[in-house]
Amino acid sequence: MKLNHALLVALLVSLAAFTVHADGVPPDARIIVGGGDPGGPDPCGNKLKFNIPLNGKGGGITNCTNMTGQDWIGLDITASVSQGDPFLSDSSLCDAFHQIFSTCTHQIKKTFDGKVEIEIMLSGGEGIASSGPESVFFIDLNSILGSMDPNGQGGWSLLDGGKPLEVVAVTTPEPGTLLLLLCGFGGIWLRRRRQSSPVTNV
Repeated sequence: MKLNHALLVALLVSLAAFTVHADGVPPDARIIVGGGDPGGPDPCGNKLKFNIPLNGKGGGITNCTNMTGQDWIGLDITASVSQGDPFLSDSSLCDAFHQIFSTCTHQIKKTFDGKVEIEIMLSGGEGIASSGPESVFFIDLNSILGSMDPNGQGGWSLLDGGKPLEVVAVTTPEPGTLLLLLCGFGGIWLRRRRQSSPVTNV
């Protein structure tokens, strides 16, 4: 008799969990950018701007290797979530779900069809190197933390016009560019110093 009660309770719990998933409440949007050995297709490769594909459940994994020859100090991601997503009001959700970058901020760009297009800026931390093991990374859009299932469920949706999520890599300035900037600022400083120094008559 006790076994029947236990089976009945297990059945009711399973039914309740299924009902929660079937009630139309979308999962929360989360993003993890982590390092590792991705394998499989690589949509980024030698491009500074690339798309993140979504599976039919609003999640998925994108595997990448930075082959641009430039270190990436950040990622600027344009994505879409439902209007009721906690991501929009709780910045800690953004801060908690990244491994390579130490800072994550986001801002709303526009609203369309009950969805919100947001821009997510990841920066700081280790960054993504231009060569070696540190150039290999993944972008995980699944809602369940630690899920590396390419068919996992997530809270993301396509952008306006049915476009996939977009990523722009933020790079460090090249040494030549930095030298030009320093020379320019040095020239301005010297000119102002000469103009501000008093003229002495002998």
